[in-house]
Amino acid sequence: MSSTSSDLQHAIEIRGLTKSFGGFQAVNVDELRVPSVGVTALIGPNGAGKTTLFDMISGFVQPTSGTILFDGNDVTTQPAETRARAGLVRTFQLTRVFDRMTVMENMLIGAMPDEHFHLVRSVLTPRWSLRRERETRERAQELLELVRLAPVADLYARSLSGGQKKLLEFARAMMSSPRMLLLDEPMAGVNPTVRERMITLIRDYVALGNGVLFVEHDLPRVMQLADTVVVLDRGAVIASGTPAEITADDDVITAYMGGAR
Repeated sequence: MSSTSSDLQHAIEIRGLTKSFGGFQAVNVDELRVPSVGVTALIGPNGAGKTTLFDMISGFVQPTSGTILFDGNDVTTQPAETRARAGLVRTFQLTRVFDRMTVMENMLIGAMPDEHFHLVRSVLTPRWSLRRERETRERAQELLELVRLAPVADLYARSLSGGQKKLLEFARAMMSSPRMLLLDEPMAGVNPTVRERMITLIRDYVALGNGVLFVEHDLPRVMQLADTVVVLDRGAVIASGTPAEITADDDVITAYMGGAR
């Protein structure tokens, strides 16, 4: 099935992307395009290669062959931090917050890819540096209020619940003002209140003209949130389309007979 979003501009384009571990080929994607604006979901049964593909797009795993373009630029060999500075930022299924730092300190770390470019200027112009630090803290405070974590800004991150850590990681990713968010199971293991909050946050982010690519095992939420759904099976894309098209696709139904991830 071909995607219905072929007329849109695409932030991510994948061509001939493969990843092999020894003699096992985990991913073999001929072509995949992720629109610059909107929500794209990546789904598939257990062992479909979703995590490996996601890791290659975000720069945490290098492909065996193929090309990854972001905003028309070849980022195939670029590390994750370089992609983050370009506006391609990800979260993780198992949240990666710094437990021994406060919530606010975790947020400030999210601005570090941008701050790297201002290091020399901060040394030469200390007043500018102080203003920049104040603006960064104000931005962090605004985002914490957005995800409803402002009351715990000064607490250590280890004191947060699993759902709160998911929200913190989302807010921290927003610190660098990304153009494309890669969310790895953002609603996994959270209570219904946090789940609905996350859905609202994603929709609001996209409404500002941004894009999201997310991996998720909660199929009802995928169909509720996604504009485009891409289905992976045995490392290859077997379908791509709207939620309605995907739920009616025989190949997808067959792939899921064994259950979702």
